[in-house]
Amino acid sequence: MLFAAAPAVDARPPSLALPGINGVRLEKGEAELYGELLGQALHAHGFAVLSSRDVGAMLGLDRQKQLMGCSEGQCLTEMMGALGVDGLLLGDVGLLSDEYTVSVKVLSTQNGQTVALHSGRVKAAKFVPDELKEAARDLAHQLAGVLHRPDLEPTSMVATSSGARQARLLPLVPLIAGVAVAAAGAVFEVLANQQFDVVQTTKQAQAAVNAAATGRTFETAGWAMIGVGATAAVAGLVWLLLGGSTGDAPSAALSVAPGGLIVGLTGVVP
Repeated sequence: MLFAAAPAVDARPPSLALPGINGVRLEKGEAELYGELLGQALHAHGFAVLSSRDVGAMLGLDRQKQLMGCSEGQCLTEMMGALGVDGLLLGDVGLLSDEYTVSVKVLSTQNGQTVALHSGRVKAAKFVPDELKEAARDLAHQLAGVLHRPDLEPTSMVATSSGARQARLLPLVPLIAGVAVAAAGAVFEVLANQQFDVVQTTKQAQAAVNAAATGRTFETAGWAMIGVGATAAVAGLVWLLLGGSTGDAPSAALSVAPGGLIVGLTGVVP
């Protein structure tokens, strides 16, 4: 079988049986659709996948349901033997609290052990297909190593992982920069108060005028920096907590109004 270490490379596509996706709190037909999407994604990575319909046609509905519950022992051996595949692909998609969880794994046909595993969470149902594509890439990456098949290695795996890490770090840029700018603004406010103290204590008229002008300049600059910094920090924090793509990143706007500043925040909530 393909999941046994072997010096020779078998060029034929590894075969996987996907009896179906277990769905938790999903709408009718969603689990079947997710199973089809996962199978198509793995097929695109060079795997031969028996879909839920294929398994049902070969084994019948009752045995197909048994196969979805198989995880080890004689049940697994008998079912995979009947299908003549190299591995069993099992998956779960469920709505838990306010998140969708996706968990898929591949079991070895030799010993029933898990040889590849992927799990993830997304905020909404519209992101589940993308997570299933990511799961297929991850499984293909793991199986390429298990099978000693570099031809199965997804070419986009490294770029995708790097891009995902960068996307997770992007919200920290406005957050950190905003805090730094707001802190600088607070320093200017301290300097402004020092100048205003000079106005109260000095006995020289010109020195008082100069101190008052400098204080007002520092005060205006300080409040502007605090406003811009706070807005950027809030935008970064919202982006970090809510997630979303780069194009959905919150943006901040600042305008001067009589008596103060107006701060606006716009963006797309995933």
